[in-house]
Order: sequence, then C-alpha cells, then structure tokens
Amino acid sequence: MIPFGAILRSYTTGSSANDKYKFTEKERDIETNYDYFSHRDGKPGARYYDSEVGRWLSVDPMDSERPGLSPYNYCQNNPLGRIDPTGMLDDWVEDKDGNIYWDENAKSQETTKEGETYLGEVVVVFEGSENEQLGEGDNLYGDGAHLANVTVYGPGGSEDVNTYKGYTMSSDPNKFGVVADGNFTVNRTTTPGPYGSEWALNNRGSVPAKGGYNPAYPNRKPGFLTGVFIHRSNNNGWAGTFQKKGLTHGVSQGCLLIEPNKWEKFNKQLNGVNNFQLKLKR
Repeated sequence: MIPFGAILRSYTTGSSANDKYKFTEKERDIETNYDYFSHRDGKPGARYYDSEVGRWLSVDPMDSERPGLSPYNYCQNNPLGRIDPTGMLDDWVEDKDGNIYWDENAKSQETTKEGETYLGEVVVVFEGSENEQLGEGDNLYGDGAHLANVTVYGPGGSEDVNTYKGYTMSSDPNKFGVVADGNFTVNRTTTPGPYGSEWALNNRGSVPAKGGYNPAYPNRKPGFLTGVFIHRSNNNGWAGTFQKKGLTHGVSQGCLLIEPNKWEKFNKQLNGVNNFQLKLKR
C-alpha cells in the first residue's frame, strides 16, 4: 500500500487480497473499491474514502465550511503523521493544565480525553490583566500602553496559530462596561457592528460585565452588556473617548479590540468560519 491506502496490485496475492478490511482496517466495498470509515464494533462512521486518489467522496458532515485545506483531503494531506478513525476532521481541546492543542481524534466532548475540554475548530484567547491600559494619547501604540495578548487557534490545524495585540478594558472603564472573564460564543453576524466587524459575542445578546457592574447602565443588577463585538481600533491605534451631542462615546464601549495593523490578518485567518469560542482571562 502507498501512504494514502492504494494497493500495489502486482504484489497483492493470497489471503490478503480477499481481506475486506484494508487501509487503516476499514471495510472496503468490493464493488466500488471505496473504504467506509466506520468502526469494527458497528458504530457508524462519517464518509467514504477513495484510496486511489487519496480523497474523501464528501465533506465532513460535522462541518462543511472549514477554510484552509480542501475538506476532501485525507488527514490534511499527511497520512504518515496523522490519523482519522471516523472520517471527521479534528479540533482544538484544552488539557487539564489549561494548555490548548490540536487533538487528532477530538470531534466533540464525547471523543475528547477524560478530564479535557473540547473547544471546537477555532478558539480565540484574550489574555489581559488588571493593569491593562491605553498608551499615551489613548493609543494602543502609545508610550506606556499595556495590552492584552490575543492568540487565535485557527481552523487549519496545529500550525494555524497566530498572535496579536488587543485590548479588553473599553475606552474608559469608569464610563462603559467591561466584559467579564469567561468563555463566550462569537458569531459572524450579517449586520456588521463597529468598524464593519462581523464578530459579535453571544450573537449580540447579553454578556456579563466585569465585577457584575456596568457603569453605563447602573440599574442592571447584575450588570451586563449587549452588542459586544471584536473589532479594531482606529487605523492609527487611537481607542479613546469623544463627545457627541453632549454625550461621551468611545471607540470601545465594552467591545474587545484588535490592533489595527493586524486586523486584516485576523479576519483572513478566520475566513470561512461562522462561529468560534472565545476565552477571556485577565
């Protein structure tokens, strides 16, 4: 067999030629010569595989819109270094120590190792601090800025990891709410938010406020925010407040910011993704 499972027929003799379990011990249909990625214990699999061309005949039924490599590629074109026991793509998980890694066998919480947490095809982590602040001139790039570290674990596999600088504390935390630490779902929305961003936390719905208090809406008990997005700051890095019609507004009124010179790269990494998990911690 070659690495993708095709049989070198001139060397196929004897009982092995009649064994219906071929590549990775999956059952080969004698009429079509395709492998069905089911389990020998009878549990259903996901799809059929053509070992002659090293491609699936359909996309992963759990996720048909992943960017990067073609959804028809087997083991992301690395059959010597990767496995795929069911015909479904792998995802990110978090181990017991909080480390995030690409698990070649994780498709759901049920297929994730005991004690570990299934995170999905994309995870974005904002690691801020209580000392987070804008720099001189209320600018992300100004002197004295103390920013959050943002890591995007993308849909393309273990090598699809990029880091960015960000900001989580709003333009003025004394006037606007600040998102609490925690895990959130980020949804691509068809109605863009600030600066044209399509990335809304909890589908633009309620998001807990840090410390249970939102100074912009003090009567909310416990405090929460709505319409929270991940977006960039101004193109020059300015993220401060301004006055309009006697009211104070901010570049961020609770939204999470990405440095503007990496905003295009951030969106490109998430091309084709419709939702992902956000982890915010300070």
